[in-house]
Amino acid sequence: MAADVPMLDDVIKEYLIFRGFSGTLKSFESDLKADKDKSFRVDKIVDQLHQYILSYDIVGLRDFWDYLNDRFFKRLDYQHYTNVKKLEMCLLRLYIIHALQNSKNDKVVEFFEKYTAELQTQTEWREWFGEGLGPHTFGLQAEERGLSYSFHQES
Repeated sequence: MAADVPMLDDVIKEYLIFRGFSGTLKSFESDLKADKDKSFRVDKIVDQLHQYILSYDIVGLRDFWDYLNDRFFKRLDYQHYTNVKKLEMCLLRLYIIHALQNSKNDKVVEFFEKYTAELQTQTEWREWFGEGLGPHTFGLQAEERGLSYSFHQES
């Protein structure tokens, strides 16, 4: 079905051109560019997730993931949904590691400021909030920022 979507889009465009609906055609093309479903193509969805990580856009990453979760993942059975949660965890960790490797300490601090309360309660994240790296690692004093967390990198 996913392979048929671009073909169907082309048929719709041809119809709109045939009927002279140029305004509708422009709107349709604009909507296609903003298509969050990415025509149900996994490669486009993965590219979009990767782009959010490369651009240090944690809000965009989380928003897109929440959209995918609401649209697709919540309908999965428990076993598959567990795998989706692991994938989400790995994407968030990839974001942190990418920021650390590129000396974007402000992005790491931003991440933990926004998501510490949510993630600290999850078993999978406990080791990331253990002893090791802390706010001082990023040129910040915990007292100055009012932060009470620390984390370390997995080897």
